[in-house]
Amino acid sequence: LRVRNPEWTDPVSGQVFAPDDPGNLLGGYWMALAADGLGGRQGIGLHGYTGSAPEDWLEKDRSNGCVRMLQGDIDRLFHLALEGTPVTIAP
Repeated sequence: LRVRNPEWTDPVSGQVFAPDDPGNLLGGYWMALAADGLGGRQGIGLHGYTGSAPEDWLEKDRSNGCVRMLQGDIDRLFHLALEGTPVTIAP
């Protein structure tokens, strides 16, 4: 599943944020890693991040399981990796 300008549900509070809401932290992109969740968890995927400056979160343990990407990187990936593209995440 690939979505441009998705709603976002805060996994802690359950609050739903519209695509244009400043509280929507997905950075305008959502790419699910598995249609039925991953490892029993729902909603794990790749997305941008607009919550703070990259130096505050990049290469730090600050996620609920998703892969946060820089805006330019997620934009490129969104346009290259179509649905069904196999994904491998390696250290």
